[in-house]
Amino acid sequence: MTTPKFAPSAIPGLRIYGIEAVEQALEDAARAAQAAGELGGAINVAAQHLSAYAVRISHVWTGALQESHSIDQSGARAVIYPNPGVVNPISLKSPAEYGIYEERRGGSHAFYARTVSEDGQAAANAAETYLRRNLP
Repeated sequence: MTTPKFAPSAIPGLRIYGIEAVEQALEDAARAAQAAGELGGAINVAAQHLSAYAVRISHVWTGALQESHSIDQSGARAVIYPNPGVVNPISLKSPAEYGIYEERRGGSHAFYARTVSEDGQAAANAAETYLRRNLP
């Protein structure tokens, strides 16, 4: 049997076993929580997954609404939204304007609400898989 490792203590006679493993776990957690760390990567995986789903279920007239779905990510936060720079070639309006009304119509028109309710768990699972593969 090997002697357990321990760290010196300010209290004489006190031994802390396994402190190296605890310190390593804390360092790993801090790295994962950093915006540029693996958490940001996991958020990106989930956002890409959700955006692709929103594209698939959006109603198509000209395709502008589908094209408009954009992701804006800053560290561990991502937002999926209809980009106001995309313009419908027939109505000459942006899906960012009329997409709000479509979403509020509900039912099959509510592409973002449906994305979260129908595919949110799959996106979370994809992010978890990413983290499991990339964290020690």
